Amino acid sequence: MRYEDIISLGSEAAVKKAGLMKLCGRDYLVQDGDILHVRFNI
Repeated sequence: MRYEDIISLGSEAAVKKAGLMKLCGRDYLVQDGDILHVRFNI
């Protein structure tokens, strides 16, 4: 999700409901302003 989206909508749940949150693979190039949740398995 983008920082601007979370500020304008007010919460992470609102961003998800609006369809602006996405799941990307390891080849995603991080953009300035992105908020990440990194998933990993040990």
